[in-house]
Amino acid sequence: MEVIIPLNDSKDDVNIHKLCTYGHVKELKALFGIVDETIAPAGGEGEEEDPSSPKGSDDDEEEDDLEEDSVASPPNSPTPGSPVPGASPRITEVSDVDAQSIAGQTALSLAAQEGHLECLQIMLTQGADIAAPSSGGITALMAAANRYQEACMKALVEAGADVNSKSDTGMTPIYFSVTRGVLACLKLLVDAGGDVSFKTSQGGSLLHVATINGNVGLLKYLTEVSLSVVPLIWF
Repeated sequence: MEVIIPLNDSKDDVNIHKLCTYGHVKELKALFGIVDETIAPAGGEGEEEDPSSPKGSDDDEEEDDLEEDSVASPPNSPTPGSPVPGASPRITEVSDVDAQSIAGQTALSLAAQEGHLECLQIMLTQGADIAAPSSGGITALMAAANRYQEACMKALVEAGADVNSKSDTGMTPIYFSVTRGVLACLKLLVDAGGDVSFKTSQGGSLLHVATINGNVGLLKYLTEVSLSVVPLIWF
């Protein structure tokens, strides 16, 4: 079931956050006035006319015009230019692209954590700050890593996201990736220069985190990248 996004449904929230949460690409493009390029249909402007094809007479053209004029519009059909019943409302204003929602998240982070790659790319092209944090200092890359959204993580890394950024509690994208246990996401961050010497506030290493989670695959990989084990006492 498609979710219809109401316009200005809350004075404390911004519509752009809902569009990125639900992946409404079409509405997000309309918000920024992005027009997709379309391919001209066959027989359109610029196509050469086949001289061998028969041409209709002027009388035939007049009859066609009369037939078109005589076709009645279906009942309750919308007037050209008027809103279509049941369609999403037209969005006419753009707020700060880096503003936080009432839950404290940026639109870019919402697109990243929900895995809506096209929405994320639109936000980046429209000037969203890739380093702008949500509440708690959580960046879009951290949000994507926390939900193991590999495609969005890759897009953010390629766009220049800091793979070693820290949240207000000192957590990094690599930490979130290890806690979620997805090897491909971890490798992506390590290959991009992620610091595997991360330590928790209690001095624990990534190996400790992977061990607690029982993730053998991550343990093997972290060992291969020469991660040292630091003694740790858990309270």
